[in-house]
Amino acid sequence: MPAQTEDFATATQWFVGLFIASISMTVGNKYVAVNYPYSNCMIFFQNTVAIINLLVGEKFGFFKFKPFTLKQLLQITVPAIFLSLQIMASLKALPYVAVATTVVFRNLATFSVAMAEKIFLGKSLVTAQIHGLCIIVVGGLVYAWQDINFNATGYFWLTFNCLIYTTSSIYTKKIVADIDQTSDGTALLQQIGSLPFILLYALFFGELPQGISKVFTLQMLPMIVFIFLGFMGTLIALSYMNLYKRVSATTVTVASNVNKVISIFVAWIVFRKILSVLQIVGLTISILGGLYYAIESGRAKELAKKKKKSIEMDQTAASGGKV
Repeated sequence: MPAQTEDFATATQWFVGLFIASISMTVGNKYVAVNYPYSNCMIFFQNTVAIINLLVGEKFGFFKFKPFTLKQLLQITVPAIFLSLQIMASLKALPYVAVATTVVFRNLATFSVAMAEKIFLGKSLVTAQIHGLCIIVVGGLVYAWQDINFNATGYFWLTFNCLIYTTSSIYTKKIVADIDQTSDGTALLQQIGSLPFILLYALFFGELPQGISKVFTLQMLPMIVFIFLGFMGTLIALSYMNLYKRVSATTVTVASNVNKVISIFVAWIVFRKILSVLQIVGLTISILGGLYYAIESGRAKELAKKKKKSIEMDQTAASGGKV
């Protein structure tokens, strides 16, 4: 979306929503994970709340669905498995690593997705984009070199999360792009499809039935955060959806990066996990690399649009104005 068409007046409330939801999900999930070691039960609750919110929201006109079919449900099954694995791996890692570490791995996922798209989908990258990706990797390496909070289990789950996220991105773009359903309807199908697999993970990791009974033994503050996060998952999805309609993808990425920085600061206040100087340097490099990549990707898209429009105009002129 060109910068001059950005509608910041109506986007303001969604920037606020993204700010609240992003920080709440990043810091809140770690807080709950520390106090409630049943990550899959927590995911099941959050996804169930998201489903209820989508269904209720559709009745009030906030969301739009096309008629659902069995074919759509089957098409969305694999992405639903990917989604459940991603969230499960992320929450499994949270008790073991600092919030800053999850931010670095999210940026590294940008690198892995870009490389996978280039290899499997034939997507081209301009030189500036490659520079941005390299900066992300350098930042990640610098951060990990002196991670004073290093935990092998946490790094394993974050690496697994990154691999699943990359695979999911490629599969979705290659296979699921032709589903005849709205984005809201696809989100609902994905959430519904993920529930059976989340229950399987809960059984596999021995979280049932203790995970259900332990919810009611949570102290007041963790319980409030636990319930609150169920609604934040819906808010963050709504915020992203509405922001992409009103402002450019680059603007959304900038806002997301600002939220990451604030999340790290809030997490430091809450958890008091100290970072080494080298970690802070690596984290900064990684975030700036992700920001640079997003900006250059936006420029590359605009140049591609202008080039395509120029070619179409030349073809029209060559054909004597006939389309």
